[in-house]
Parts: sequence; C-alpha cells; structure tokens
Amino acid sequence: IKAGDWLYTPDGKKAKVLSDGLLKVGAHKASIHQMAAYLQHRNVSNGWLYWQIKTKKGFEPIDILRRKK
Repeated sequence: IKAGDWLYTPDGKKAKVLSDGLLKVGAHKASIHQMAAYLQHRNVSNGWLYWQIKTKKGFEPIDILRRKK
C-alpha cells in the first residue's frame, strides 16, 4: 500500500492513503485503526481486518498483505 492508494470498507466507503501513512475520509485523518473505529462509531477497531483492497479475487482485508511477507 502506498500514498495515493484507496482502501475500502465492507459497506463501500473509501479512504485515501496519505504520504504519512494516515487515511483520509472527508476532512478526517487518522490511522487505519482510528479511522475504522471512527467510521463504525466504536472506541477501537482492528484496521487490518476492517480495511480492504481490490484484488483479483475481489475485495480482501489488508491483513493479507502482512501474511504474505
């Protein structure tokens, strides 16, 4: 994942990856975990499992990227 990429939520929202690694949705900027919690109206959330990328198989959690290393 690099700056300028888009990440997607299970319900179809999207966030842009910024050069500092934060996500931006509207005017709100936060880490993958903080943004996931914010969008779900929760105190905490696991951003690795919440955020998705487009793959050849469709949408998959970004956690697959950590497991491939």
